[in-house]
Amino acid sequence: MSWDDLKTKSDIITSWITVIGLLVGAAFAVYEFYESKEKDRIERTFKFYSDFHAPEFQRSKDKFETQWVKNSPTAAKILNATDISPEQKNQKYSENVISQINTFQLHSDLIKVIVFLENVAVCVKLRLCDEASAREFFGTYGKNLFRTYYPYINDLRNKWKDQNFARSLETFYNAPTKAKDAR
Repeated sequence: MSWDDLKTKSDIITSWITVIGLLVGAAFAVYEFYESKEKDRIERTFKFYSDFHAPEFQRSKDKFETQWVKNSPTAAKILNATDISPEQKNQKYSENVISQINTFQLHSDLIKVIVFLENVAVCVKLRLCDEASAREFFGTYGKNLFRTYYPYINDLRNKWKDQNFARSLETFYNAPTKAKDAR
């Protein structure tokens, strides 16, 4: 084999090694990029979690949750009544929820929590937050809040002529999780 043949083969091998190295490097860079994005999503979700448990936010939650606990026997009596139709139960329950919020001036505290939970849902929808973490941190709370206060949310939708009010809250927190869908 001549020197020129060796040099040509060497150049070809070097070129291939360079291409393979570039591909491996590019694959590693893409992997690191996606790992970094996932880490950012989780950190952003955890920031929401920290904010959710901050004292000033906790006061708002405590205010309407405390009132709800006091009202639970009345709500249970309405929901367990056997002498009225399901439509009447819904009507009485709705009136009770709306009355509690209005009587004890819980509107701003409830809106603060609704807006917060909607922001989490939008963050997940835009893939800026981690869905699994968000559902773990806020899923049960968001679902219970929506279902408990739906009469008030629906009343506001009608008063404000905005059927999209709290829609992200409704769709995200009432949606089945991917784990449940897989069963």
